[in-house]
This record gives sequence, C-alpha cells and structure tokens, in this order.
Amino acid sequence: MTQATEGPPLLQLVPRSVLVGDFPQTFVDDYAHWLDLRTGEVEFRPVESRWTSDPSNWRLHFHKDDTRSLVRKISGGGAAPVELIDIRSATFQMITPLLSTLESPERIVITLTNKVPEASLSRLRLVFFINRCSGIGVPERAGLRHR
Repeated sequence: MTQATEGPPLLQLVPRSVLVGDFPQTFVDDYAHWLDLRTGEVEFRPVESRWTSDPSNWRLHFHKDDTRSLVRKISGGGAAPVELIDIRSATFQMITPLLSTLESPERIVITLTNKVPEASLSRLRLVFFINRCSGIGVPERAGLRHR
C-alpha cells in the first residue's frame, strides 16, 4: 500500500481490489480510497482529484457496533447528508430487481437523503426516487413535463 501525509492526517491508499464486492462498482472504479490511519475514516476521492481532500467527498465511517456508513455531506446551507445504502441491505435487494433491466445490480447506486431513497444509474445518467407506495418515480427536471 502507498502511504502519503497531508498536514496532520497520515493517509494510506486502499487498493481497489479490497473494496470489490462491498460497494457499487462505481465507488470502486471512479474513486481513490484514502484511509486516515489516525481516525480510521476512509475518504473516497474522485480519481480526477485523487490528491485533494474535500469536505464534500464520500467518507466511510466505522462504528463501535461493527457497522459502517458511507456518507457525503453536501456543501451549502443546511443541505442534508447523503448516505449510501449497503448493497447487502434489504432496501437495496428490494430496489435493484426493479432496475436490473436497465443496469446490472453492481452498477446501481442507491442513496438516502432525508429518508428518501434514490437510485442512480450513472452510465445512463438516470436517477429514480422510491415513493411511499414502493413505486419508482423520476424526479422532475427542468424542461421536462410528464404527460
């Protein structure tokens, strides 16, 4: 493993191979993964800016109860954090079959913001939300109207 220091943190690059099968493929392929050896937190940095830390990057936290959470705090006034849904969770297993005709399950990213799940298919540039009736909807976009 490659090690680097940036100011106070002592960082170690986590090989992508360690993360395969634990995260959506996008999170393995499109990010550099830096473990802070002092805090135990892993920062997911976009490969385009692998050497630059950013408070809005995804961060993997390990909790005392042996659980983990991958959270992204959006910059800006009071924006709610975004949490990645674990690929082994019941929520993920319920949603991915609905979208598997469009994308393979390992490439589907499901997040939770303000208790609302969203499914992203980045290669197709599509985002779906899950409504209260367990149905899938498409958020309204500027210039698009539903008929």
